[in-house]
Amino acid sequence: MPADGGQGGAPQPGKIRPGKAAVRMIANYEKALQFRTLLKSNRELLQQKNSANPASLLELIKSDYEKVLLALTEVKGRSVPALLQRFFEGHDGLLQLLLPTVNLQKLFHVGLEIYEPMDLVVEGFEHWSRRFEQLLGVDIQVVRLLRFPASAAFQKRVKASAEIMRIWMGVEGQELMLELFDIHRPVLQLPSRVPGQFSVSDLRARLVAPGLAPDHDQILQRHFGGDAIWHYAIAVHERQAVTKLQAAFEQLAGQNSTFRLAYPACVYNPHDGSYHTKIIHQHQRLELEFVNHATSAD
Repeated sequence: MPADGGQGGAPQPGKIRPGKAAVRMIANYEKALQFRTLLKSNRELLQQKNSANPASLLELIKSDYEKVLLALTEVKGRSVPALLQRFFEGHDGLLQLLLPTVNLQKLFHVGLEIYEPMDLVVEGFEHWSRRFEQLLGVDIQVVRLLRFPASAAFQKRVKASAEIMRIWMGVEGQELMLELFDIHRPVLQLPSRVPGQFSVSDLRARLVAPGLAPDHDQILQRHFGGDAIWHYAIAVHERQAVTKLQAAFEQLAGQNSTFRLAYPACVYNPHDGSYHTKIIHQHQRLELEFVNHATSAD
């Protein structure tokens, strides 16, 4: 699981005044969406997230979409076999049990916390996808969305109500999926911003190039380091295999304190039909989800 990190502070209501770029951004957003109406209708939740004015909300949106773009490069370029070999290094018996049960071709999704309210994500994702497509010169399309409550186990874990948006994106002809978590709690810290880090040419290269850039893991840690629930999800072909993996992970965690389980039992979410287990490598600060549902192994 990622460590707490970053140097950026939470946006403080009433202390951030929008500059010219932010004013233009708000105006452009207003043309496509009822931005201020959404601000008003989500005021209570935005206040809870320390983002009750347009300028502070825009800081959340910038952070969210930088994370979204990085997550897309992860789903596109991260090798599942290499990820599993690194995560379970030295545990060859477990790998022999695990590898035949999962989809090794690509990640099922990357899950991450977003900071803006889910209503704004629903209203704004098409808008931002079009903007990215225009700016980057990369084919980016929203294929479909699925919004549903987080499982009771997850909400107990984070000690807050939460919901999930699963988003399938078409990027340069590939269908990639992200799972965005809106957790109803204050935003305590945003990742530190590095000038020039997300230039148009840099983002285009990261989305188009095969594999991952040499500095990718460093940038990923900077932007995801404060996100305590981000994870890689790997599709499992059969539901009963998830149960067997849970038992194997319990045994591993009992023998080796490097590992721990996110939940004491497999988690079923009736809202999307998913059935999964999660294991955390505490030294690598990585979390893996192994999930099965009707289409997860396709």
